[in-house]
Amino acid sequence: MGKMKEIYMEMLEKEQYETQHGTPPEPIDTDIKCPNCMKGNLMFIAVDDVVCYEAGCGQTYVLVDANTVRFK
Repeated sequence: MGKMKEIYMEMLEKEQYETQHGTPPEPIDTDIKCPNCMKGNLMFIAVDDVVCYEAGCGQTYVLVDANTVRFK
């Protein structure tokens, strides 16, 4: 029980630090194919920052709804 409490406290401290210092969130992989290169899936960072990390692409998008993006 003591180890779980330590892990939980570390998670809370990390979350509090990120909110205070504005640390960007980690990218989340989506199921949306990149409309530009049609090779890789897009990575969600924020609603107005969805990026294709496929080699040679790097296009950024804005999330319109759950499965739709538009060019930034």
